[in-house]
Amino acid sequence: MMSSPTPQPAKPRPRDAANARQIILDASEAVFARDGFSGARVDEIARIAGYNKSLLFQYFGDKKNLYFAVIRRVRERSDAAFLSAMNVSHQATQPLTRERLKTLLAASVAWVFDHFLEHPRYLKIFMWEMATEWQTFRQTSEPLEPSFQIGLELFSHAQQLGLLREDIAPETVIANIMSLPLIALAAIPRFETLRERANPNQAVTIAALREQTVHFVLHAALPD
Repeated sequence: MMSSPTPQPAKPRPRDAANARQIILDASEAVFARDGFSGARVDEIARIAGYNKSLLFQYFGDKKNLYFAVIRRVRERSDAAFLSAMNVSHQATQPLTRERLKTLLAASVAWVFDHFLEHPRYLKIFMWEMATEWQTFRQTSEPLEPSFQIGLELFSHAQQLGLLREDIAPETVIANIMSLPLIALAAIPRFETLRERANPNQAVTIAALREQTVHFVLHAALPD
């Protein structure tokens, strides 16, 4: 995967509390994604944001609270975008069939895959969090995002109807929808040589990896 470009410092900005907070969070997201919590420096965040370091402390208290705010925003934005893309309120009113479940599964995995591609900072922040056993994720808000709870109800219902494999727990389906795209993208550099040896005459593309990740979940979750 391509490394993230070094964030450039912003020009000094006029003071506006709501706007300043978002600009600081944008700069923090970039630095935390690149360096992780331990490696990130508040001086660097302030330089990129274009605000005095004292203002960061005024708004967020300390580096840990600033990191919490970044993680909370990533979670909330990602979950809201997922719920909107999947049109959850409409889907809940429709009868559940095998074909509809298959379509929802495929669309969900593809969306998560594309979301990480569109937001590479999120991918790196998730990777840092995974390395620390998701400690901050578990402390920032509710234990589960709204989409997880909706998915749990949907897949439990699907299993009752015989549309989901009996030996696969609904929560495992949700975990794989949200995690396999992350792992597949994060592992690209590690397994490039393996893929090249397995397919010496065929270029391995992101599109192919996306399609295979979708099929992997479908074959694992749906009964024959």
